Amino acid sequence: MKLAASLVLAFALAARADEPAPLPEPNALDLLFASVTKDGAQELSEAARKQLIKVLPAQGRGQQCEKPAEVQETAAAIKDRGDGALVVAILSTCNGEVAYAFAPGTPVRIAKLFDVDEGRRLVDALSMNLRGGTGAEELGVVLSHAQGSELRFFARRAERGFAFAAAGTLPGFSSTQQCDESDKDHLAGWQSLLRVQEVRSLYRLRLDARCGGGLASVRCEVWHLDQGQLEKRGVCALPATFETEELRKAGWR
Repeated sequence: MKLAASLVLAFALAARADEPAPLPEPNALDLLFASVTKDGAQELSEAARKQLIKVLPAQGRGQQCEKPAEVQETAAAIKDRGDGALVVAILSTCNGEVAYAFAPGTPVRIAKLFDVDEGRRLVDALSMNLRGGTGAEELGVVLSHAQGSELRFFARRAERGFAFAAAGTLPGFSSTQQCDESDKDHLAGWQSLLRVQEVRSLYRLRLDARCGGGLASVRCEVWHLDQGQLEKRGVCALPATFETEELRKAGWR
């Protein structure tokens, strides 16, 4: 009887040994990177925010805070273009706010982007090939503020590993004005659409809206990327239509 039971147990253990080992459960960051399917704003779960804080390097001597660090709930993300998705999040501590870029890897790849001015919040992200060629596209991060938003570009520095360098700022990317009900022709604000027409040349289409609806004016500006700065160089021809859907079909974004 004991021999039969021993044989049954031995066969059971042998069968279990042949079974493939269970895959590890994905952590919060694995789920975060996998959830990025398009460029733009990305809401962070509480678990993801806690995990981002854990993977960041510890504060140096004299920079420790009594209050725990926090990560803002809204991040900006770029979908996978062959090197994994990229998530930009703002870390808030007693020493101020800093924007970091995160990408999948072992360990997770991390790069500091910039110190965040007070009142700025991440609202969007985009990727554009400003420098031409087959290299990685520039990362564009849109930050909102009290008067509207600004767009900051960052270039990948592949020779330094996972690192970025500032590649120009487009101020006044969008604006919101307070409308007076008695003046429907008052400027309600504007939005911008972008297109890379040629290497290092960025076309910016600014659409000014009226408080009463419709467009008040439209302008097309040429901005040139030179030594990490965006400089306004002139104007460009207006497109045939200002319908947003048609503009996006024509390559504006």
